[in-house]
Amino acid sequence: MVRISLLVFLLTLLISVSVKAQYNFKKYEHGYYYDNSGVKHTGIIHFRTGGSLITKFDFQTDSLSRSQKIGISDIQSIVVTHRACAEDSIWGISTKDSLVALSWRKDKQLEKYVTTLQGIKIFGMVFNSSSGPFNAREYYTATDYDFVENNAILDYHDDESVNWKDFYSKRFSNYPDVVQVIQQIKKKEPSVDDMAAIVKYITHHYPLQ
Repeated sequence: MVRISLLVFLLTLLISVSVKAQYNFKKYEHGYYYDNSGVKHTGIIHFRTGGSLITKFDFQTDSLSRSQKIGISDIQSIVVTHRACAEDSIWGISTKDSLVALSWRKDKQLEKYVTTLQGIKIFGMVFNSSSGPFNAREYYTATDYDFVENNAILDYHDDESVNWKDFYSKRFSNYPDVVQVIQQIKKKEPSVDDMAAIVKYITHHYPLQ
């Protein structure tokens, strides 16, 4: 009887350690998501923030339940405990991260809500990319930003009557200093670094309350 009890104890301990190891290894974050019907699902969530476009994430109601793969196309938003990242210097630090599934053309992409200025919501997205010749590719991680107005992503390419600087300057016309930052950029097409500089200025001078 003692041996059986000891065996049961050891098996229980092993299962517990295995579950905890999976939990820690996969870096699940406590949070919840809303599906397309607006139903809230609370549990623990895992997704790879440094990948290319995130199309799915793992969800468990608790650390003992079976993991489910949920498609980004099937949700509205996710809220998780904040995890420190390199973009904190631009995004700012908060206890929670709000990630929204934004519709872009025919697809949905998961982006972090950063701030709002003059009715324009700003979202950030980390992605992997590469440059250079095929035999000497350089891989890097970068952050792109989207500006959303009336639940639609703004794209200056849709308005051929103005250049990109005038397009965004009009959206932030109530903030002459932000307009000045935009207009000082010399490039005909903005890079991800240029957009990051604009967002960093906004978050540092007009922090989200």
